[in-house]
Amino acid sequence: MSVHIKRMNMDLGNSMTFAMINGNANIIEIPTAVVELSETKAKGYFTDDIPKSKLKNSLMLKVDGKYLLVGEAAEKFLGNDSHIGVELHEKSTSKLSEIMFFAALALHDAEQSMEHEEKTDIQIDYFSTMLPIFELLEADKFSDKTNAMADRFKGDFTFEVATNGCRKTIEVKTEVSKCYTEGLVAKFALKYNFDLTESETAEKFDRNLTINNDLGGGTIDQVRLPKRLENPKSRNDFKTITEAPFLGTIKDLYEQKLRKYNFKSARDVEHFIVKNYESGKYIVVDGKTGLETDVTAVVENALREYTNTIMPIIFSSFSSEQGEVYKYNYFGGVAPIIRKFIEEYVTANYSEEVFKKYHHIEPDRTARFLNLYGLEIISRQNTLVNK
Repeated sequence: MSVHIKRMNMDLGNSMTFAMINGNANIIEIPTAVVELSETKAKGYFTDDIPKSKLKNSLMLKVDGKYLLVGEAAEKFLGNDSHIGVELHEKSTSKLSEIMFFAALALHDAEQSMEHEEKTDIQIDYFSTMLPIFELLEADKFSDKTNAMADRFKGDFTFEVATNGCRKTIEVKTEVSKCYTEGLVAKFALKYNFDLTESETAEKFDRNLTINNDLGGGTIDQVRLPKRLENPKSRNDFKTITEAPFLGTIKDLYEQKLRKYNFKSARDVEHFIVKNYESGKYIVVDGKTGLETDVTAVVENALREYTNTIMPIIFSSFSSEQGEVYKYNYFGGVAPIIRKFIEEYVTANYSEEVFKKYHHIEPDRTARFLNLYGLEIISRQNTLVNK
């Protein structure tokens, strides 16, 4: 079987990995979770064949001779989130980056045909991903890091899907690979539509310098942009906040407040919050008794404290320029979760008018995928226009 991918764009997040293939709006979403199994345990792990339609829940790969549970299948194991800890997770050197790349390709391949094949050849014409600002600031030139990261996905690769019923070898060839800056690429999704025409959203940023705040699980990437979302002028326009990781808050919440409610891990708590933040009600149900416990106050207090910690840091990252007022734009996976607490903080410390005029929080789905949408727009420009 052969699969041809014209464009593949990936956001290799600390918590979730997103992949957009050939501009398909049905984005592949995989928890960034990997657990290695011994060969003996791997071969006896599945008690029956798994249909391709269920592969996402039961994905096992064999990479360089190692058996790896990836995504949802790995989440139930302790240590699946070992990359989320005291040390920052460096995507430019982490083996997780390639594993999640292979996982996205395995799931995409499974969607192409429900038939069983022993081998698939995947041709990728154009691939792109991103690196967080803290990694780029470590280099003398950003391009040293981005070029090295891009090279990791260019060329030929071979891996195996080791899930019973879906076993196969997948060979991959990537022709062109690019890497960009997280937080900066999002501006293209604010400025342009997918057909590369100018977006109406861009008008909101015409009159002010804009601070893009990419609220991620591990870091907050900040980029200062001139009016009309033009390109940054210097290295000083890039900042990263590492001292208050959101996933660290989630781990503390799990360990100090919610472990007694039978959550298995901090990742369980994170999923619980993501599932319920829109309703604003956090109800824990005891699986044995059906007893419901309202932990809304506990969760919201933790989210409010986190927001109250990061907002002064966000505001102090860039010194204000005389005669200029910054417009703050918030996106990333954490942005919709703490949306109401950002509004609460700005309104309490400044005013409701200031919030409405100078603070913009992307809608829920767009907030999660704004960087990915930016990559897709860049890839369309590079492959459809700049041929």
